[in-house]
Amino acid sequence: MNNEVNNKYNLKTPISILIIVLIIISVITIAQITIDDTAIIITQNETMVSPTNITIPTTTIFSTQSLTTQTTTKTENTTELATEQKEKNINETNIDNEHANTIVDNEPNESDIDNQTTENENSNNDFLLDINNPDSDYAPSKYNLSSEEREEIACIVMGEFGNGGFIGCALLAQCIRDAIETYGYSGLTVKNGMQYYGYNPNPNSTCYEAIDWIFDGNSAVQHRILVMNNSADGWHSTQNYIIDYQGVWFYDLW
Repeated sequence: MNNEVNNKYNLKTPISILIIVLIIISVITIAQITIDDTAIIITQNETMVSPTNITIPTTTIFSTQSLTTQTTTKTENTTELATEQKEKNINETNIDNEHANTIVDNEPNESDIDNQTTENENSNNDFLLDINNPDSDYAPSKYNLSSEEREEIACIVMGEFGNGGFIGCALLAQCIRDAIETYGYSGLTVKNGMQYYGYNPNPNSTCYEAIDWIFDGNSAVQHRILVMNNSADGWHSTQNYIIDYQGVWFYDLW
């Protein structure tokens, strides 16, 4: 009986071991398969989420560096525009200031106005002869002669003092000019009005030159002269003596 039992268990022992080995192999195989499947799944998942396989819309993704660069460029452009506008404003201000300074510099001061007025009243202010009693208020103006008046006065000057040279002719022309201004004569009426008797219809060029110079606002002496005489005697000598030149005396009337 005991031998049968022992034989029975001896028979079952190898089978049990074999089963256990098979079970272990199966477990190992299943485990290996599971591990492989997990690796495949992980690999597939990694492939699915790989950046190279993801399509990113370029229109919705901006890099921080690009935004920073664009912002910096925009800021630089704004700064350049502001700088250009500031320089433009400065240049316009400088132009305005230069323009204002030019206007101020060109404005005449009171002394310039006085000088211009004096020059207008006596365009030259250079008198041919010095006298003992100059009149600082004497300021004859220009007088525009017609061609007939100029010719008439030239004949008077030539007849009265044509041999006196430019100075002598200028003194005589001043006498006539001052009489025209004082009494309102014209160049055609002054001869009879002031009773000039000398008259030469062939005046020389010196007469014309002296007449043009005197009637342009210049004067031979700084004083009004109205009459002249070939001597220091007579009625003329009772008047305001101004100057004598080459034997001819010139007077202003009291």
